[in-house]
Amino acid sequence: MIDLVCKVVLLSCCSLDEEDARELRARFDPGSERHVQIVDHSFETTGDGGEQENIGIIEFRELITEGPVGLPEVEMIFVRRRFETRRGEQSSGWDSNGELRSAPPAVGKVFGATLGRSLVVELDDDGKLDLIFGMEEMVDAIREDAGSSGMVDFLITEFTEEEAARSLFTPRSVLFPGRRVQVGDTWQARHQTPPLQGSLSKVYSCKLTGWDEEKDSVLAQVEFTAKARPGSADDSLSIVQVESLHSQGVARLDVNRGVLVFLDEETEMAFAQEQQDGEVVQRQSRIRREIRVSLK
Repeated sequence: MIDLVCKVVLLSCCSLDEEDARELRARFDPGSERHVQIVDHSFETTGDGGEQENIGIIEFRELITEGPVGLPEVEMIFVRRRFETRRGEQSSGWDSNGELRSAPPAVGKVFGATLGRSLVVELDDDGKLDLIFGMEEMVDAIREDAGSSGMVDFLITEFTEEEAARSLFTPRSVLFPGRRVQVGDTWQARHQTPPLQGSLSKVYSCKLTGWDEEKDSVLAQVEFTAKARPGSADDSLSIVQVESLHSQGVARLDVNRGVLVFLDEETEMAFAQEQQDGEVVQRQSRIRREIRVSLK
């Protein structure tokens, strides 16, 4: 993270005039295509005082078209899934590219059933998520392939409409201020975390630190911190009671195309988790999320 912050500072000293103000708004231009990779790497304390490492990777293509009423629609087509857990000398995982197959069969069946399938996000007049389609069909495909079990039911909670929208789509547009800004300007943004993460209102404090020229576009360099009030998730979906959450990171926003092209965020979270036997265990988690978006 320190190296990335240093790079942001250096990049702000480029040839662009730092006093220039530019419109910094998320855009969804029909006909455009994006490839999105989201990597989550976390370390979590366990009930016995140990530590568990979790790695998750999801990749999908986004095809943007004009919907029936003239507003943009975004089709998200899933192309790769990876899940890996390490604890001491033990590890378990699954990767759709075939290099990892040590997880319980249900994991591979659930994640594998999503590959090649798509969700369609419908946007409102302000370019914010309005509706999402295709979730029922995806869940039906998972159940047809993976059957029904406690593990399958738990994994399927990831594929609720709210969970998918909040974890995969919304976080990539929330950092845009939606107005003209210049170097040194600050703004706040708010993001409701997914139910499985505690359904918290996460507040970002953002600062534009510089402009960077890259090929045929201008990139905005943004530093941010974030925090959330303690609270619990919807009882029907929550698996944790979050007690504190703090984040910091950097992002690069493509000014011309209105797309987040890079994000590096580190989060520390304290939470209570109820075990299968009803016991509540206090835990700590450190999470690093990287998002990379390439434009076609």
